[in-house]
Amino acid sequence: MQVVILTTRQNFAWTSMQEILPAIEALWYEASSNMGHEVIYLDVDQGSPKENTRLLLKADLVVVTAFNVDIANTLLFLRKGIGNICPWYFYLHGLATISLWPAFLFGLKEQFYKHDYFIGTCEGDRLCLMEIFEEFSFSKIPFYLIPYTEQKIEISLADINIHYVGRLSSQKNIEKLIEGFSLFLKENPNSRLHLYGSEDHLGHPNMGIISNDYKEKLEQQILEHNIGQHIIFHGHKNREEIQYLLNHLETSKNVFVSASTHSDENFGMAIFRALASGQNCLISDWGGHKNFKKYYPHQCSVISCTIENDRPSIDSKEIALALIDYFKHPNQKRDNPAYFTDQNCYSLVENLLKNTRESNERLHVKSDVENLLARKKNESDQPQKIFEGYHDPFAKKFLDAYRKD
Repeated sequence: MQVVILTTRQNFAWTSMQEILPAIEALWYEASSNMGHEVIYLDVDQGSPKENTRLLLKADLVVVTAFNVDIANTLLFLRKGIGNICPWYFYLHGLATISLWPAFLFGLKEQFYKHDYFIGTCEGDRLCLMEIFEEFSFSKIPFYLIPYTEQKIEISLADINIHYVGRLSSQKNIEKLIEGFSLFLKENPNSRLHLYGSEDHLGHPNMGIISNDYKEKLEQQILEHNIGQHIIFHGHKNREEIQYLLNHLETSKNVFVSASTHSDENFGMAIFRALASGQNCLISDWGGHKNFKKYYPHQCSVISCTIENDRPSIDSKEIALALIDYFKHPNQKRDNPAYFTDQNCYSLVENLLKNTRESNERLHVKSDVENLLARKKNESDQPQKIFEGYHDPFAKKFLDAYRKD
């Protein structure tokens, strides 16, 4: 069997994809090769679909590692252009919570078949697909870590330190983290909040909500609470520098936090790397974070999600209480779950490869999604917008899936 790994480097614009995509490629290459299959890498950034006709004609299975316009055009050419309907193993990343509309917009709505598999990283992805298709095949495969060397970094630590690693974005509820930290400070004055990351200026594009001044608002919030001396914006730090912190910070005096209720929070690489390095984390009970709650029970403390003005959110008081509880009783036990190991991921992929199927039946999109797509077609002012806002009943359907256990 010839396995084509369809990939790209365009999606490296997202920092997490810089480690996720190489890991996916290595995973499928290793598993397929070990089973005696021929493996072909096909980078859509290099050459047009027509230039790759020979490789695509021979494909018996295609692993779709990511999605962009060039990936869509290659998939369309594969099925409509040359008539090869071999199975796709399609990584969802953040597409499930937005009804797969980018894939549908670029012509793939009629191109999914019953023998195709969607691959997600959390149960929320499967629940979202249930809102999209009448029936489908889904496999949950976690990401695993490719080791990174460390690069020394000097930061000013207090007796107690809370760390956030990621984009400075309202999608990540950093204002709630700051509010919770301000309450925590009243009982723990020798504490510091460290923020590693740059502002992304994205707002909530799926909702059509624009934000160009989020960091400025955070700075104003800090000023109003008069806690500037306790919060440090470190800016973007590379993976090697963050790894140094993860390797050397004392767990009893440090905790890593993600209060995200982002619609695409299907995994969480920064939190995963912290947990895998033995650090303890305080996380929202949301999307892909639920895996960490399950497999790192000692290292994870969980903050429940609430609804505020129709939007999934986090209660800042609960953040404060969780921080107080953690530093009163810091965890010293390290979890070592087999679930996130490369061996488990290989096993899951090998099982998929052993059970490939053939079908000429297409998947049927549900009428609600058809209506959503029709509405999207008539709106062109904001290309990334699919929902009217968090109050949109369509949005609530998909976001509710990420709240469920």
